[in-house]
Amino acid sequence: MGCGLRASPHYKGIAYAKDGDRTLTLLFDIHGFIAGIQVGIPYEEGNPHLFPSENIRRPFALEDAPDQHFITTVYFIKPDKICAKGREEAEFVEHGTGEGLWLQTGQFPNSAIHVPRQETQLGVPWVEGKCYKKMGGLIH
Repeated sequence: MGCGLRASPHYKGIAYAKDGDRTLTLLFDIHGFIAGIQVGIPYEEGNPHLFPSENIRRPFALEDAPDQHFITTVYFIKPDKICAKGREEAEFVEHGTGEGLWLQTGQFPNSAIHVPRQETQLGVPWVEGKCYKKMGGLIH
């Protein structure tokens, strides 16, 4: 999807990666307001310690690019809004960075799921994980 000339089917938004470094990519809506982020892990062919492992790859999308990365995408506004409508300045002033959190769980934006704001609102598919002491709570 993307937006504009550099559109990609793998995410929504206008992407900016500083100096082409895909470790952290900022996503903006059509009006230039922050709409999400992507975190990239370089994919190296033949790496015996390949990360992420097969059993946790689902939220990662392998981009079709010469410098392949496993990408995790998180949106701060509804993904459908990013390229279609975006946000106006008044909305940005009212909600700040975002109005929620959406985690893309597959290779395409339509796989994004809304993350509840309150732990009490969690249900399927969220499960409590095990944590180290003083780490805090872990939900996955």
